[in-house]
Amino acid sequence: SHPFHCKCHNRLIEGNMASGPNKPFQIVNKLNLRSTTIDSLVKKGLSKPDFMKIDVEGAAYEVCSGAKDSLHHVIGIEAEVDFAYYHINSKRFSELELLLREF
Repeated sequence: SHPFHCKCHNRLIEGNMASGPNKPFQIVNKLNLRSTTIDSLVKKGLSKPDFMKIDVEGAAYEVCSGAKDSLHHVIGIEAEVDFAYYHINSKRFSELELLLREF
């Protein structure tokens, strides 16, 4: 079992995200970016992480899913996770907790 610290949002904001208190922002540009997983970086020679701090706006579940081979080595995780559906298509705390219980 891993120590797990979680910053949690308990309010729902209409729309995808907000700028300021409940004020929607306007998207002015979109970029397609390539990403990779922690496990693929470890396979390329990066040392397995001992501690992970995850603040990826609703994608902590995906980050941990991409680190399944490395999570056995991790002794602590700090992640910003929502209890309610705050970000579109994001997983909630309970779903991330179930994933991490495997390790």
